[in-house]
Amino acid sequence: MIDEKKVRLMTEAEMIKKQNRRELFNSRKFFASDYVTFGMLRSAVGATVAYVLILLLIFLSEADELLSEITVTALIDLAIRYVRIYALILVVSLIISLIVYVRLYRRSSDSMHRYREVIHDLSETLEQ
Repeated sequence: MIDEKKVRLMTEAEMIKKQNRRELFNSRKFFASDYVTFGMLRSAVGATVAYVLILLLIFLSEADELLSEITVTALIDLAIRYVRIYALILVVSLIISLIVYVRLYRRSSDSMHRYREVIHDLSETLEQ
C-alpha cells in the first residue's frame, strides 16, 4: 500500500531540488563570506569593464576636441574627475552586490535547510 506521507515528502523534496537546483547547493559549497566576496568581486570586475568601455566610447566620440584643446592641467583635472566617478560607481556597485548576494545566500541556505528537513523526515518515515 502506498503511504501518502512518504509520497508527499518525496514530492516536496524533489520540488525543492528542482526549483532551486543551481542555488541550492551553493550554500554547501561556500561559506557565506566567500560566496558574498566572490559575488562582489564579479560585480567589481563587471563595473570596471563597463566603465572602461564607456570611457573608451566617450574618448573616441570626442577625440578631436579633446586632443586639440587639452592642456596638462585640464588633462589632470579630467583624469581626477573620471577616477572620482569610477570610485563612486564602484562603491555603489559593491553595496548593491553585497545586499543581493547576502540575500541570495540566505535564500539558498534556507532552501537547503528545508531540503534537509524533508529528507530527514522522509528517512524517519522509511525506518518505521
